[in-house]
Amino acid sequence: MLFRQLLHEPLSAASYLIGCPAAGVAAVVDPSLSAEQYALLAADRGLRITAVLETHMHADYISNGRALAELTGAQLYLPRRADARFPHQPIDDGWQLQLGEVLLRALHTPGHTPEHVAFVLAQGGRLADPWAVLTGDCLFVGDVGRADLLDLPLSGAAQLYESLQRLRALPETTEVYPTHYGGSPCGGKGMSGKPSSTIGYERRYNPLLGASNLAAFQVLLDETPRSAIDAILHNRNTNRGELPLPARYGEIRAELGAIRAFTLQQASA
Repeated sequence: MLFRQLLHEPLSAASYLIGCPAAGVAAVVDPSLSAEQYALLAADRGLRITAVLETHMHADYISNGRALAELTGAQLYLPRRADARFPHQPIDDGWQLQLGEVLLRALHTPGHTPEHVAFVLAQGGRLADPWAVLTGDCLFVGDVGRADLLDLPLSGAAQLYESLQRLRALPETTEVYPTHYGGSPCGGKGMSGKPSSTIGYERRYNPLLGASNLAAFQVLLDETPRSAIDAILHNRNTNRGELPLPARYGEIRAELGAIRAFTLQQASA
C-alpha cells in the first residue's frame, strides 16, 4: 500500500494520496496542491488516479478536486449534502471504495459543515480494525473544527459534538490524519503544528474530544470572531460552482501515461 500525506504550508493544509501498487490504482483526498503534482506523483509510482474525494466543501481554499478529476479521468466523489453544481458521484454515510487491498469507508461527521464526512481506512477489508481515519475538518490534533462556520441544519456545536463521538469510538490505535494543522483558520487556538496523531492520544490530551458532555464541550469550544469567517466563506461557495479548467490537460494526460509505462517497465526489468 502507498500512503502519502502532502502538506501545503501556506494553507496549513494536508491532502492524501492513497494507492495500491499491486492494482495500479490510487485515490486523492482533499487536494489543495495543483492537479499536476498529484498526477505526476502517482504516475512516477506506476499508479493511475481513479478516484478524487472531498471531505467537505472547503472554505479556506479553492479545491483542485475538479481539476484533478478532469486531468486524470478519475471519478469525483463528494458528500451528497454538498449541493455541488457540477458532475460528481454523491456519497453517503457507510459508502465504501475499494482500491486493491485498501478499503475506504465514509463516516458522516457533520457539524463543521452539514455534508462533512471522514474516511476510515482499512486493509484487506478489516473495517473492524481500521489503521487510520482521515478526519477532514472535524477533528484536528489538539483541537476540533469550527462550529460557527455556517448556520444550517446539521451544523453547529451540538452536531459537531455528536460527530466527534463517532470518531472517539474508533480503536485507540487508529491513526488520525486531518486536513489542517496549526495555522489554519478552520480550528481554534488549540490546533497543534503536528499534522497527525492517534485516536488514543486525542482521547487523552485533546480537551474537546475528551469533554464529558455537550455542555462541557460548548464551554471549551473557543470560537474566533465572526469577521474571520465571513472572509473565507467565498471559497466554499466557489467550490460548489463552476470553475475554469486548464486547456492543456490532454497533453499532460499523454505525458502521465508515458511516465506510468516507463515506471512499470523499469519495475519488471
